[in-house]
Amino acid sequence: MKYAVLSLALLAATSLAQADDLARSYTYLEADYHNVDIDDLDNVDGGGIRGSLAFGPGFYLFGSARRASYDDYGIDADLDQFQLGLGYRVYLSERTDLIAEVSRLRTELDASAGIYKVSGHLDDTRGSIGLRGTLSEWFEAIAKVNYTDGDLYSDYDGDGNFSATVGAHVRVHPDWGITGEVEVGDNVTEYLVGLRYSF
Repeated sequence: MKYAVLSLALLAATSLAQADDLARSYTYLEADYHNVDIDDLDNVDGGGIRGSLAFGPGFYLFGSARRASYDDYGIDADLDQFQLGLGYRVYLSERTDLIAEVSRLRTELDASAGIYKVSGHLDDTRGSIGLRGTLSEWFEAIAKVNYTDGDLYSDYDGDGNFSATVGAHVRVHPDWGITGEVEVGDNVTEYLVGLRYSF
């Protein structure tokens, strides 16, 4: 009987350890490099930081700040973009979460072409839904659909734009990992690679 109880205890401990190994952290800090391809202009790039903070049963706050620069064809432009949002995750299985997010984006533009200069800010709202899953102890993937509407991301008819995001997080250490993401939308493709520290 004692051996049976010990066996069950060891099995439970092993299961809990495996669950911890497969856990997806929603509290992290990350430094990124990104490149934006806008209508075949592929030299818009820059860096930024982003992070997330889990709280309560399934909620998390997330945000980012990044800068991109463009200097070609006589145009010199700097874009600073800030994002702040709220997310909620639904546990589907040991390996998969359903995620839903809503956020606000502000983009500040400072551009010049010869004697002409323009500056200002643009505000947008974004909603996203997708899946975040752990494929192994060291590899995690994310896929989501985004809808963004407002000043910058609306088309000529005033309608918002859909985009798709796919990404991966590869752990190189229990706390450190390398991330990569691609977001594809109307006439815009964004590439991101970063270094993440998970808490």
